[in-house]
Amino acid sequence: MLLHNLLSFAIAGVLMSLSEYSTHRWMLHTNLFTRLFPRVEKFKEVLRDHAVNHHARNYKCFNREDDPEGKYVGLFFPLGYYQLLVVFVSGPLLFDDWLTALYFAGFAVAHYVLWNKFHMAMHFNKKTWWVLMLWFNFVEYYHFLHHQHRNKNFNGLLPPLWDLLFFTLAWPTAEDRKVWRLLQAGEFVDRSGKPLAAHSVGNCMVQTQD
Repeated sequence: MLLHNLLSFAIAGVLMSLSEYSTHRWMLHTNLFTRLFPRVEKFKEVLRDHAVNHHARNYKCFNREDDPEGKYVGLFFPLGYYQLLVVFVSGPLLFDDWLTALYFAGFAVAHYVLWNKFHMAMHFNKKTWWVLMLWFNFVEYYHFLHHQHRNKNFNGLLPPLWDLLFFTLAWPTAEDRKVWRLLQAGEFVDRSGKPLAAHSVGNCMVQTQD
């Protein structure tokens, strides 16, 4: 029974990690899903919000975005995504191994809660996860490198198994390390380390480069 539990837990973890990687890479950063399902407007919306708005228009500074609307665009994985994961992954697994199906559903729920909390804490620069600080610190730096290199580091909350296997692991450059040090010191800098200034225009905060 113990061996069955451990094996089911490991298989469910690997499947969740693959789901995280494949969705992030091929749905949120490439137009694979929009080509496969051209009539599903939601895929176009999430691709635009994540790849264009979250990564390019907003969060020029990794841990600060002053636009009151832009700071939330592409920030959260929608609940519907996890519901579909449970239906299309845990559902078929029930006919093979109910325990693996149950563990995967648990992973999906935990990922929904933790990733959305972690992602907001990283970009809002609010490190309140003292209980999970070592894990949070790793995830934050790993995600920072993803923002530095948008075609790398698609695993997020879970260990970078698939980034290693698919050669999409980002190795920090000297510039990355410099930008990270400036951000940790509270500086407001862009992805190359250049200072950014924020000023208000109407009711919206926008960023301009000094």
